[in-house]
Amino acid sequence: MFNDLDKIVREDRQELSLHRVEGLFDAVLAIAMTLLVLDISIPQTGNVVDSTTLFSELWKMVDTFLKYFISFFILAGFWVANNAEFKHLKKADKPFLWLNLFSIFFISLIPFSTSLMDTYADIFLAEIVFHFNIFIVEFFIFLRSVYVYKHQNLVDGNISDEKEVYSYYIASIGGLLVPLAAVGLTFLIQGNSSLVYFLLPFSKRFFKKKLRSSSSVI
Repeated sequence: MFNDLDKIVREDRQELSLHRVEGLFDAVLAIAMTLLVLDISIPQTGNVVDSTTLFSELWKMVDTFLKYFISFFILAGFWVANNAEFKHLKKADKPFLWLNLFSIFFISLIPFSTSLMDTYADIFLAEIVFHFNIFIVEFFIFLRSVYVYKHQNLVDGNISDEKEVYSYYIASIGGLLVPLAAVGLTFLIQGNSSLVYFLLPFSKRFFKKKLRSSSSVI
């Protein structure tokens, strides 16, 4: 009886650790999304005296709004992907938690790197710093996916299809390629290279589709 009770307590602690890291991930994403909006400054100029001049000043901020929208879009993608992956898990261990914490740390830097890219729009290094920020986040998400695939004891026992778990590992490869492509585009279309992130969900879907079309499970 006491052995069964001890087993239940240990399982509850394992479940709690998973829910807590998921809650932390969601909280950091929510804060990062909020900081993106708060970082957009209202035009402070004596030239704004009516609707026409205000519209003119706002029009000058189109590129700024686009950069911050893309960053919000990226953060939203992390949130959707994270929820999709966590639904297959039943518990967590310390390595898994640390991989999440590293990804959370670099997610928290996205408002900073977005602001840097916007403030120094004419300097290509500012864009590269932003792309590198996204790449590091995707890299730790990739490592997390690899870890989960290699430690099936973390996966919900009700998930009978190993291919479903493997698909998240494969999709995370697509997440690595997009920021690398963005770095290359910085040298070709400086100021607009971040537009490539609109392809991020499609790249992950492409890798998943290729996996489903395969007849074998690696």
